Amino acid sequence: MIQNNPQLAGQIAGKKEMIGGFQRYAVYPVHTRFANVQWFVADAETLDGQGVPVIIRQSDSKEAAVAGLILDEIYCANSLCDMTVEHEGNLCEICESEQSELEYIQSDC
Repeated sequence: MIQNNPQLAGQIAGKKEMIGGFQRYAVYPVHTRFANVQWFVADAETLDGQGVPVIIRQSDSKEAAVAGLILDEIYCANSLCDMTVEHEGNLCEICESEQSELEYIQSDC
């Protein structure tokens, strides 16, 4: 368990852990002025006006912070499709285009 130090409130309290396909999410603890650290999740695919990843979650525990994140979805590489798909073999069930295995991009949502 990471110890909170109220004198360091607002500073990162441990190493960032990258999770999800292509390391989309950064999960890390932050010191607070209260009793416990808070866990934050930043999303590299959601940027603010200055190009910095947006904090999408904050919680009392790491488990709660990452609960419910979709970490592995498949996207069709057909530029006209732009859909999250379940695919069988190399055929996108949404746009029905045939793709090579390298054209399917594995990522998280």
